[in-house]
Amino acid sequence: PTEGRLACEHLVFPTTKGRGKWGLGRIKNLIDWMAVFLLIFKTVVVIKQRKIEAVLSIAHGRFFLAAAVATRLTGIPFILIVHDDWLTPVERASPLQARFVRRLSRMAIQEAAHIYAVSPEMHEFLKREFKVESEVQLVATELHIADVRGLANRSRSGVIVYAGQITEAVEDNLKLLAKIICNGKLDQLGAYDANLCLCTKISAETIRDWGWQH
Repeated sequence: PTEGRLACEHLVFPTTKGRGKWGLGRIKNLIDWMAVFLLIFKTVVVIKQRKIEAVLSIAHGRFFLAAAVATRLTGIPFILIVHDDWLTPVERASPLQARFVRRLSRMAIQEAAHIYAVSPEMHEFLKREFKVESEVQLVATELHIADVRGLANRSRSGVIVYAGQITEAVEDNLKLLAKIICNGKLDQLGAYDANLCLCTKISAETIRDWGWQH
């Protein structure tokens, strides 16, 4: 599909944006957490009806916590992919909620039958933070290495690659990175004539709004 979703059946579960003025954001956030119990029930029903033998989830947001509880109730394996640090943004938003999420995350991760980590650093983070082992599953680096090297056609130039979705978690960092590449700040660190290669989906309007036309 053009929007990047897998070509399979999708079961939609509603959530709020969790934001709002005058305390509305906190109310929406509470509603989303209460809805997790409905999601657990729905997941258990789907597992039973379709005779699902294993559940694969990504450690992000609340859905993987519901998946962990549902698999525990139904007795099937829970496979988890950890691709990002989902705890830090929660801690910045609400320290109280962070402790709650960390405790639930620890339960979900330790209950997983198998864990895939996106990098060696994430592998070490999981071992240090949650005392669990994981399998490093690097992201398609070999398929793109030839193309990336082709961009670095100067002897002293380098290429910085970002592959993934641009969300609020990385938007500021990408803007800052593009800025210091354009203004030559990286030259002071020895990264002469650096290039930024984005492997992502970004609209022409966003490129114009961010001033990336050049």
